[in-house]
Amino acid sequence: MNWLLPFLVSACIAQVLQGVEQPSPAAPEVRVPIAGKKDAEPFPLTRVRLLDGPFKSAMDIDQRYILSLDPDRLLHTFRLTAGLPSQAKPLGGWEEPKGGLRGHFLGHYLTACAEMYQSTGNPVFKD
Repeated sequence: MNWLLPFLVSACIAQVLQGVEQPSPAAPEVRVPIAGKKDAEPFPLTRVRLLDGPFKSAMDIDQRYILSLDPDRLLHTFRLTAGLPSQAKPLGGWEEPKGGLRGHFLGHYLTACAEMYQSTGNPVFKD
């Protein structure tokens, strides 16, 4: 159910913003220059390892979820589009074969796999 939270938050924000007056399109754009030293710098995920605690537990749950997904089902629509056979049961939702967003979730999935590898140093998939 953790995947549902961002959607619920977005829906709540959209409801709140319906009553907020939006600026007119003719309003001038204001740009504020950033001066001085940056307070934060990005760094690679490979430089951080989580210790036992709630964040490590959440990461372990994410890894189990990634491993629970069937790659053949994720690739079903791609195989059909390429003219290749697929015996996998199609996914629903965004990945529904006739849906306009098919293939979208797979991008998120591949990002999650790459970030999980960087965060743990362990490949998500093992042969």
